[in-house]
Amino acid sequence: MKALKHPVITVVMFVLVYSCGPGEKTVDKGLNESGLPQGVWSENDSRTTASLISDELVTDEWAVNYFNSKKKKPVLSIGRISNKSKYEIDVESLTADIELELVNSGQITFASSKKNREELRENRKNPGDFSTPAELKKYYSKLGVEFLFSGDLTAEEKNFGNEKIITYIINYEVTDIKNSRTVWAGTEEIKKSGG
Repeated sequence: MKALKHPVITVVMFVLVYSCGPGEKTVDKGLNESGLPQGVWSENDSRTTASLISDELVTDEWAVNYFNSKKKKPVLSIGRISNKSKYEIDVESLTADIELELVNSGQITFASSKKNREELRENRKNPGDFSTPAELKKYYSKLGVEFLFSGDLTAEEKNFGNEKIITYIINYEVTDIKNSRTVWAGTEEIKKSGG
């Protein structure tokens, strides 16, 4: 038995030494020394953010409680998503991506008539656009909307060594049209290197 231990140990050591050696190093050209993707806000960031928002929104307690108490899906409209950053970001594309994700979730209903959807898209509004909660309720209730999704996108810049790190921050909320109360809020962040 002792004679067999030494050859096994020798083979194991040989494999370990050569498998841990310097070999080829692969570098992801999309990442910098900070390990973050390079560039500014992209279509992929929009789709990723929309997916994260949708997943959170439809599984949150407010949506589940609404469905359990009313036995129907909440009727939601997407208001304005404001770009408050210095970067050119296609917030209409982000809005469309969020709407698509929510529709495809099967957990949210949007204003059903084509006329209502077109009016909502052309006149995207946020709760702050109305002087009173009654005006907000009147405007959206006539379109069959119960909840309003709205938000804003900002960006913060920080230096990491020789790199500039941009953090895109998307703050959003869902407002109950009946009483103008925020029933759900969240934040998503996308970090990028450069810009």
